Amino acid sequence: MAGRSLETLRRAALFISPEQAILNIRFATLTPLHGLDFLRFDRRSGTIYYRQWPDIQKERLLQAQVVFPPRSSGADPLAPRSRYQEPKQAVVHEVKKDEGRVETGILIFQHIIDNILKKETLQAESLGESVSGLRNFWGGRSPLKIGEDEYKKVERLACESMEAVDLDPETVINKKKRDMTGWIFKGVSRRDSTGDFNPLIERLALGAAARVAVLRLHELQYPMLTKYREGLEALEFEREMSGFIFSRTVLKLETPDQVFVPHLGSMITQLGFIHLKGYKPVANATVPLLEEARRLIEAGQRAEAYRRKLFPKVKVLLVDEMEEGQRIINGKYT
Repeated sequence: MAGRSLETLRRAALFISPEQAILNIRFATLTPLHGLDFLRFDRRSGTIYYRQWPDIQKERLLQAQVVFPPRSSGADPLAPRSRYQEPKQAVVHEVKKDEGRVETGILIFQHIIDNILKKETLQAESLGESVSGLRNFWGGRSPLKIGEDEYKKVERLACESMEAVDLDPETVINKKKRDMTGWIFKGVSRRDSTGDFNPLIERLALGAAARVAVLRLHELQYPMLTKYREGLEALEFEREMSGFIFSRTVLKLETPDQVFVPHLGSMITQLGFIHLKGYKPVANATVPLLEEARRLIEAGQRAEAYRRKLFPKVKVLLVDEMEEGQRIINGKYT
């Protein structure tokens, strides 16, 4: 990679840091949850993984060890095979907190939607409104009749608009955000490519900043917001389905004398439908107990199944997991 130019690297678009290489390779072998390519799970353990494509600083490009060449020119800038205009880093996250339970995944996605994307949207909206205010600041007056003090006031307003939404032009990485701040500063500086003061530059540059703000809002609202909402809905569905299966099993086991071989077979089958932690490991632990109960009842040894307390053991496992999941979902992601 050392011999490749920066522009070639930028067109290659997708990068994996050395520490992420193994995770990305593993991610490709996992099962997409509800067909979502960026949200996957391990069928055996129920572990949840999701992949993001954050912007990457240009100075880190040459440190990338693995490159994913784009295979299509899809319009979705977050799709894993899009032809990005700017480099993105492939980052795979494993849900680990609270033993990687699906409730933790739900809280993570809610946090992304309610906080991160909300903040980004507020930045774009606020800057767009600020740009409109700056463009209308002169009220149609001729640039020749505007004094230096008034131009300095506009510069202060531009800086204040960025500070108000916690946007630091010196550290921003995202291309559209860089473009927004760049056009704003070019506009208020009123300098053209020769370095001369040119009042026309202000009008043109602020107009460009306004257009970029609209594009950034569109990017945030679709597909970013849509992507995470789909992921959240998939996780919530899995939790609801798992909870329903657990609750139904517990309810049936409340009357053990009415539990027969077909009922146990149905329970075992339904527990096999559960995909994600923490329900998946518990389901895996209860199936052998139910299979043993089925074997004993088939052999006419129901009393032995009772003596071994197989049904109460199953109930305790299922109820404890449902209560733990509820405790987590009632909290907040930190």
